[in-house]
Amino acid sequence: MKNLFFILFISFSACTKNLSYTAVGKSAVDTELDEETYPANGDYIVQVRDQGDTEWKTLFTHNAVTKKYSNGQLGNCGFVSFDSDFSKPVEIQVTKTSGSIGSVRIRPSFTNITYTQSGNQIQFTLQNAQKISVEFNGDIMNNLFVFANPPEQNKPNPGDPDVIYFGPGIHNAGEIIVTAGQTVYLAEGALVYGYLWSSDADNVTIRGRGILDGSKLNHDVNQHRVWLVGLTNGSHITIDGIVMRDAPMWTTVLRNTDSVNITNIKHLCYNENSDGLDIIQSHHVTIDDVFLRNHDDNISLKIHDSTATSNITLKNSVLWADRAHNMLVGPESSGGTFEHIQFDNIDVLENAQNDEVFPGVMAVMAADGGEFRQIEWKNIRIEDITAGKIICIQYTDAYAQQGFGNSVADVSFTNVTYTGSNASPSRIFGKDVSRTVDTVRFKNFVVNGVLANDEASANLQVNSFVHNLSFVP
Repeated sequence: MKNLFFILFISFSACTKNLSYTAVGKSAVDTELDEETYPANGDYIVQVRDQGDTEWKTLFTHNAVTKKYSNGQLGNCGFVSFDSDFSKPVEIQVTKTSGSIGSVRIRPSFTNITYTQSGNQIQFTLQNAQKISVEFNGDIMNNLFVFANPPEQNKPNPGDPDVIYFGPGIHNAGEIIVTAGQTVYLAEGALVYGYLWSSDADNVTIRGRGILDGSKLNHDVNQHRVWLVGLTNGSHITIDGIVMRDAPMWTTVLRNTDSVNITNIKHLCYNENSDGLDIIQSHHVTIDDVFLRNHDDNISLKIHDSTATSNITLKNSVLWADRAHNMLVGPESSGGTFEHIQFDNIDVLENAQNDEVFPGVMAVMAADGGEFRQIEWKNIRIEDITAGKIICIQYTDAYAQQGFGNSVADVSFTNVTYTGSNASPSRIFGKDVSRTVDTVRFKNFVVNGVLANDEASANLQVNSFVHNLSFVP
């Protein structure tokens, strides 16, 4: 917290008490900041106001690099963030600074947000806190994300000895080690270059509205790369509110943890192997209201010590995988057990995976001597993806010292919809008579508005080693 060099931020209060935001600019005295980096996106001007106000307030539009899986093409998405209690609706005005607007798409489509357009400017209204993508002319590599947060509660005291406090401005922090009972706080307007690490520490909290940025860390796949946030051997952990950008490898890792709550975080990571959430032999983990755009799996459940990963819930979230899976259980298992896994109320905006080795928006890769059971997907809305399968449950020996998995049982899909034409057929395959997939239930599984009542209408391939497969309305 002693690495604050210069303040770049000027905070304003909106005309009404419910809307808060930060505008960013370089003051006349900040001439030494020329060698520092605060990535901005010049493609969009974003302004906000409470409904009924006359004055627009301009938000700072941050930049995040994106990468297309098929050809490695790089893009630059913009993102803005603000807090509101939404006692009044919040109006958003977006001006596209270059090129004409041929089409506009605001997603998740489930939100049904409408807009008005005047030239190169659109306007829409948000009724509540949410995370949305604004896409012009079908461009998903250079789109705009709007992160509307609920108000922060009980901000920590910068002088508290148990708080590692990063105030507004640029911090070249490097390694940040967090010990038991400590809170790491990234205030609104804080840009922290570095990574967080905690081991053998309980009651750790990471929170705020700032950005943790890994772009100055080593990204070379042939050298050691650190996790952006790594928490091992701890319990009663909270991660809330921050943005994580440009992770050099895995973004947020829980290993040997218990009783974890992750809320309202945002990932924007394009590097190879930049998994979103890697949860390894951990228990009682709840992930709520997060946004994940990663160049690899959004969430990947693993076991490295032959024990178990159990009671994991991901809910009320928006997922965007530029490569690999959105929701993956396995393959790394070490002979352990995955059980009581639930994904609930999820919007999937993109997936562009390798369709043979690592397929599946919703996937179970049964490998490495593992046992997989009591896995549930419900209230999942999948928009058209670039490529890949919607469902893949299969045995594999990828990343598996112990070869294929041992069993898969009790998997369900409830209130799942896919709307689009790019997905290849889903797959549920057992391996042999001793490695079957047993008891898979589909309830209200809808493809392009048609309720699936059999394998054909679900666009699903099944082999003879799958038992007790059922479809109900």
